Amino acid sequence: MNLFENNLLTRIKKDDNKAFRILFEQMYNPLCTFAEVFIRKSELAEEVVQDIFIKFWNSRHDLDIKISLKAYLYRMVRNQSLNYIRDNATRKNFKEEHLEELSQDIILQKLLNDNSVLDQLHNEQIESDLSEAMNNLPDQCRKIFELARFQNKTYPEIAQTLDISLSTVKTQMSRAMDKLHVMLKKHL
Repeated sequence: MNLFENNLLTRIKKDDNKAFRILFEQMYNPLCTFAEVFIRKSELAEEVVQDIFIKFWNSRHDLDIKISLKAYLYRMVRNQSLNYIRDNATRKNFKEEHLEELSQDIILQKLLNDNSVLDQLHNEQIESDLSEAMNNLPDQCRKIFELARFQNKTYPEIAQTLDISLSTVKTQMSRAMDKLHVMLKKHL
């Protein structure tokens, strides 16, 4: 944990509302964006992030953070998002495609945001390796991956856009995730 985070955490543990507000203002939007990768709805993602900040504040006296504060918050959001999905999947009967997309999102987020990677978030080597790995994907595989991950298109939307079958989209996404996992495994 860097000096700024350590100071902020120490102040928060001493009930410093101003320090907590600084942390909240600095991390709220990035954490909402991260939660939205899992949940796919901005309002629900915001609820998840608000919940983790409430939990964080309520447990502030007992916190023993060994990793960076940022990494700790990202992990809280990931876990809370997965809990939300698990709890709501049975009630709302998520479609099979959505659950498959979600599992692949989780793998991708693990590649990009795991503690070892999160601590090096601004490391140009990781970005370069990811870019190179994506460029090494076959054309159709890369197009499908980019539509799903960067344009947030669903599998049925991708199938319609590219005029291919839904099973082709699923197969190509699975191949893309497998290849990216292999190519980026040194960062895990």
